[in-house]
Amino acid sequence: MRFGGHQTFFVREGWLAKGLALLLEDASAFDDPFVADQLGVGRNMAKSIEHWLLATGLAIKAERRRRPDRPRLRATELGEVIAKHDPWFLDPGTWWFLHINLVRNPGHATTWHWFFNHYASSRFERATVIAQLEQHERLRSQRVPTPKTLERDISCFLGSYAVEVPYRRKDPEEEIDCPFQELRIIRHFRASGYYELNRRRKSISPQVLLYALKAPGLMLDARTGMVDVTLHDLQRMEGGPAQVLALSADALFEHLVELEAGGRKVPFSMSGLAGDRQLRYEFIPTPELVAQHFDSAVSELAYV
Repeated sequence: MRFGGHQTFFVREGWLAKGLALLLEDASAFDDPFVADQLGVGRNMAKSIEHWLLATGLAIKAERRRRPDRPRLRATELGEVIAKHDPWFLDPGTWWFLHINLVRNPGHATTWHWFFNHYASSRFERATVIAQLEQHERLRSQRVPTPKTLERDISCFLGSYAVEVPYRRKDPEEEIDCPFQELRIIRHFRASGYYELNRRRKSISPQVLLYALKAPGLMLDARTGMVDVTLHDLQRMEGGPAQVLALSADALFEHLVELEAGGRKVPFSMSGLAGDRQLRYEFIPTPELVAQHFDSAVSELAYV
């Protein structure tokens, strides 16, 4: 359980690109008490950048039992592939990969994980979601965070995703938006104060969908190297594509039909009737899958 590691700052434009580049350039950079100076931000913002690098799966804490002199953080394979293909984090797919990691990471992003995997309402008010999170924590833990802590975490969460409707023009010098807002997952209706989760189809690449299909609870068949799962189970499992991509059952099915019929070299198939469809697909290693996404994006741009 982790609340508040973000120091109340949601991800800001350029933060992850800058933090990842520094980590790859100097593996011990985040061991330096003055890393904030290297990042060009305040001390609390530097702590927030480190938190988000870990929470989004761009970095991982290094094992230091036998090597206490080893740098505390290291970039993951995902971080290395993104740094190679999209160093400025301009591709929407980059943010979809990071979003999926984030909502599958209860250890660093408890609120994010809870909301997408356990919160049922698609339309809600801020006070309601805070109360539901507090109730959830009371049922699962003896040490419940204070209401103020939960309120700050929900504020950071909503600030990460919610897009105001109707759009209100802001002073460019004061406007601070989170890149996750570009995914258009949550809308905030200013007049009523309500928020709405978008469970419709998303504008995602086949590789993003396949990444979402690599749900933590699924097991590979050692003999075939494939995953076999029913559509019914896939729709409901924690960390599954319906949860992490915020898709209704119909929207997920449409995405899967499109994936199967796309004529792409993807080992994916569906069989059976509506109520008992069986899915079979391969877990493509993350570096290969993410590289395929960027290669496909470049190919498509070449023909625009």
